[in-house]
Amino acid sequence: MRSSILVLSLAKVIVLVGCGLCLTAGPVLSQPRDGAGSCRGFSGRRAGSLADGLVGVMASLGRLNLSQDQQDRVRGVKEEKEATLRAAEALVYGLRRTLHEAMVAEVLNEQKIRSVAVELGLAEGNLSVERARTRSQIWQLLTPDQQESVQRTEARFRECLEQRRQVTGRRGRGRRR
Repeated sequence: MRSSILVLSLAKVIVLVGCGLCLTAGPVLSQPRDGAGSCRGFSGRRAGSLADGLVGVMASLGRLNLSQDQQDRVRGVKEEKEATLRAAEALVYGLRRTLHEAMVAEVLNEQKIRSVAVELGLAEGNLSVERARTRSQIWQLLTPDQQESVQRTEARFRECLEQRRQVTGRRGRGRRR
């Protein structure tokens, strides 16, 4: 008797789980595949040290059919800039942490918050300039057709960001709580 109740309970659980999977699989499987009109390729994550301002160029490089000479020159630019970009990013992230710590400190220190915020703004500005320089150097290595392809990718990326903003109601990178 007890085992038949256990079997029936287990069967109910299996049926409920199966129904749940069927209900969630439909919407998941109906999502568009990567391709025209799809935003699945843009996850919103940083793409590494060259992310801001370079997302279109860097995301497109693998699809641009670069010549061997272009590949070598792009690799050279990336290698040349990597240490500078990593150091600038580390400074920004460290200052963000310091600012957060100052904001949640037990004792309010407005001057410290303001000074760290100013320092963070300068660091973010420097990082943005370095990313723009890197993008510009890589851009100069591309043919007009390749530049046009990158521009299409960047436009699609902006469209996906706008779609995401409309769905989530958020503008920035901040987390929802």
